[in-house]
Amino acid sequence: MRNIVDRHEYAMDLAQEGFRTRKQGNEAMARQLFLEALGIEKELLSQSPEEPTESIIKQSINSLTYLAQLDESMIHRITIRKMEYEIEEAREWEKWRLLIPWIPTKSNWQMKPQPPFAGAVVRFLIQNDTGKDCSIYLDCYDNLGSVGQPYWEIYPVDGDTVRVLMNDFHGLVKAIESALEENS
Repeated sequence: MRNIVDRHEYAMDLAQEGFRTRKQGNEAMARQLFLEALGIEKELLSQSPEEPTESIIKQSINSLTYLAQLDESMIHRITIRKMEYEIEEAREWEKWRLLIPWIPTKSNWQMKPQPPFAGAVVRFLIQNDTGKDCSIYLDCYDNLGSVGQPYWEIYPVDGDTVRVLMNDFHGLVKAIESALEENS
């Protein structure tokens, strides 16, 4: 029994080295380490270990199989998603998702969401039924202006931008109407 535990611990050491190697960018070596660990775990399972060791080894085999099958594109997607989570946390997107109010719109307006580039929390375009549009974004951190609290920026209005506080619906709708009339 001790030999099985020792071999399992060795396989886990190999897997840990695989993680370190993958983090350093050597995917081929990482895959090789995961496959070696997987081979050890399969060999141990064939020796019919007793519970709970058998269940632990089966779980390990499942995890190592997954890790060994990861290809470059999957690793890239995982890396990108991890960065997205970090940005979401740093920018408090869940908090703002709950705090951003519903915005009343006119029946002849369409809204097109945009990615929140350049420090904005939310971006979108509003277009009226004549095809004229304006850009709107929400800045909650004074990344793009200096208001001191969350605000909407609407562009273009009289060739410039208009900023209204996040909960100033009347001011927001009025600025959008002005932008769409100006562009008509």
